[in-house]
Amino acid sequence: MSKAYQLLTESIIQYAEAISFTISEITISYKNKLLYKETLAHEGSNQVTTVNHDSFTIKLTATKGSPQLKSFVKQQIQLLSPPADVEDKGKDLLLNLSRTLALYQRLDDVLLRIMDMAMDVFPVSDSCSLYIYNEKKDTLIPRVTRGFNWQHLQNIRFKPGESLTGFTFQTKKAQIFHHTDEVYQGMSSMSEENWKHFYASTPDKDGEKVKAQSAMCCPLMIQEDCIGVVSINSFREVGHFTDEDLELLKAICNQAAFAVHRASLFTELENQADKLMKLNHDIQLKNQTLEQTLHNHNQLMDMALEQQGMDSIITFIGDRLNTSVFLYDEFRQLLSSIVNGDIPFEGSIPPFLETMTPDRVQPIHLPEYGVVVVPVVTRMEARGFLVVVTNHWPLNHMEKMLIEEAQNIIAIELLKQEAIYETKQRIQGEFLEDIQGKVDINVLVDQAKLLGLSDRETYLFFGIHFDHTNQDYDWNVRETKSLHHLVEGFIANHFNSSIIFNRINGLRGIIGFPTEVKEESVRHQMNHFIDQLDNYLRKYFKDRSFSYATGRLTPLEEIRKSYKDVWYCIEIFNRHKRPNQRMTYREAGVAKMMMNNTEEELYQFVVDHVKPLMDYTNQNKRDLLETLEKYLFNHQHLKEVAKELHLHSNTLNYRLKRLSEILEADIRDAEVIFHLRMAWNIMNLLGTKQEWLYRA
Repeated sequence: MSKAYQLLTESIIQYAEAISFTISEITISYKNKLLYKETLAHEGSNQVTTVNHDSFTIKLTATKGSPQLKSFVKQQIQLLSPPADVEDKGKDLLLNLSRTLALYQRLDDVLLRIMDMAMDVFPVSDSCSLYIYNEKKDTLIPRVTRGFNWQHLQNIRFKPGESLTGFTFQTKKAQIFHHTDEVYQGMSSMSEENWKHFYASTPDKDGEKVKAQSAMCCPLMIQEDCIGVVSINSFREVGHFTDEDLELLKAICNQAAFAVHRASLFTELENQADKLMKLNHDIQLKNQTLEQTLHNHNQLMDMALEQQGMDSIITFIGDRLNTSVFLYDEFRQLLSSIVNGDIPFEGSIPPFLETMTPDRVQPIHLPEYGVVVVPVVTRMEARGFLVVVTNHWPLNHMEKMLIEEAQNIIAIELLKQEAIYETKQRIQGEFLEDIQGKVDINVLVDQAKLLGLSDRETYLFFGIHFDHTNQDYDWNVRETKSLHHLVEGFIANHFNSSIIFNRINGLRGIIGFPTEVKEESVRHQMNHFIDQLDNYLRKYFKDRSFSYATGRLTPLEEIRKSYKDVWYCIEIFNRHKRPNQRMTYREAGVAKMMMNNTEEELYQFVVDHVKPLMDYTNQNKRDLLETLEKYLFNHQHLKEVAKELHLHSNTLNYRLKRLSEILEADIRDAEVIFHLRMAWNIMNLLGTKQEWLYRA
């Protein structure tokens, strides 16, 4: 028996050390008779803590009292006086348990030993599971099991109060369920998800899932806190758990709780040690790469200071990484690249950048393209994208450091380009103001030559107008700048000389042509160019629309005429407020003549050519007017008109024939079409179409 007292004393000393508490003496007495005493070499301890249970007394001498230690001793002293019918078995078991658990420090090992011993001591037990409480998730999570299928049981997450295990945790009291009805009544609160996993984990017998005939659950308590639950089941119809078995399980769990708590502390310390080791490894790695990082930094800085340009920087990165590297600006235009081997995409137009917003500030790996996209950030905004072709992710430490250094240098270069762009815009803006003003034409020509224009070419103005179909939408500076870069790059691929100006309601531009090119050829060329440009811009501005104006072709000294053509077209766009318009200086001239007349004169012109339709009162009037308008403004392309109106060709031909009858004129005749279009333009300019055409 003295061996039991010695083990109990060692258990108390271990717990005191775990909570950093110093004990100088421990005595164990039975009916005031000293049974065991151990004195430790600590001086200055004079406060005595006494714990009594039945006829046993344990006294602890220390420098001060500890409620935490006293609570633990209260649990341990109960082990000295189990019920009479389990006394011998219990004491031997607990002594063996204490010795066994003292050999293990890791939490998983301790949990396995506890479970194995619980299974061994109860002959009728067929399964045992041990759950640990996760405070952050407020759930009981299975850690080890015997008798159940772990593949399924490990997915169970019991909430406090749920099923037998959760109820035991919530009440902090050991529970026994003597027969099947009690077991499954207690399990009735189990969630549907947990029941699915529990049922799948239950063993089979003769092709059917076995049922628990009796069960015991006992909490693992540390002072007033429950840290877990031990659950034991019997699938046997003969021989159930007894109240004496429950008392023995309580004794086991009292001893096991401390071991679990101690192992948890050890595991936590071990995790902290692992973190420190990892931190030390990271420091060593950084020290090893510091010299290379400084070398890369110095070389990149030298390139920037010597103004070697973006190509040198990108080439340096590609050579260091031994791969292909591409740099795109914030508008997805290729600025520089170095190609080492095959690349899995078209470098000039990478498809993955079309859906990537400039606001993304974190690197992203795109395995389907075999690239890493790294944003280049200045002033807290992404100004470009560095695309590195690589098949491995994440990047290693050296690659990360090199790219971080490159990001900073590229950001500086982009800021320089930003300053150049703003200066260029200011100078070009002043030139445009001089075109609008009364500056002497010779001074204007000299300014134009400084901007790269030549008197050996002819020029025309063109305009891109923002269609404000949505009154709540305004183009911000960033979007206007994006449009400017896209248009500038697109025009540079089609024409040798050009200048683009930013305006509040769109863009204006000058395009140069060889002097020998005829105006009719330029007109067809510009129509084709505007079609291509509009399709190109729609890829980037899917929810926006644009109208386009083209001025006349003039020598450099007469460029103001072309500018005024475009200005007048834009004024008409603003009055029309209809999207996707295209107008040349010729059409603007017709509109200008209309606007030189009074409203009464314009009204009379409309009446002269459209009065039969004004007076027409049949219920299909609206359909006929819509058909006529589509016909007039789709260049009389019947297929396009039918498509827009969702009409069969026979129906469209019938309506056109009916319109000719009402107007008493052949609407296929060019002169009739001209007058009808003129009438429609007048009504659109004055905003009177509804009033005049649909009058009572």
